[in-house]
Amino acid sequence: MLLFSHILADFLFQTDAMARAKAARAVKPFAAHIATVTLIAALALVQATTAFALMLAILATTHLAIDAAKIYLTAPARPSNTAATRRNSGFKPFVIDQLAHICVLFVIASLLPGLWQGSFWANLQWHPLFTTNSPWASTDMQLVPAVAALACG
Repeated sequence: MLLFSHILADFLFQTDAMARAKAARAVKPFAAHIATVTLIAALALVQATTAFALMLAILATTHLAIDAAKIYLTAPARPSNTAATRRNSGFKPFVIDQLAHICVLFVIASLLPGLWQGSFWANLQWHPLFTTNSPWASTDMQLVPAVAALACG
């Protein structure tokens, strides 16, 4: 769910205009992005626990730090169309940025393994495949449709 919420926040809910404004070091779009990242993760793992609050704090802080580092290390204060600007805003910084975010998600999931089990969504019997009598009821088997859904896009 952390990875799913990250994909939603960084790709679906972050518009091109917001990304350009962030690259131009505009504070409001940057703050809106961090708020969106935090809100989507909160909705994905809704619960009232200390671990949940800790996860949100870590997620917001590290996402802010990673995005700020990318912006300040790769984008000039005033975006231009120079070769250096195009090179620094290309594929390599994007990959490094995304790998850093995924590493943070991995660390959070490793340190707080009960986040999903304690969430509002984990205990819902919302589909017959996930009822107690279903062969899909075990945690390992629940990963199969989730992985298949992610693989299919």
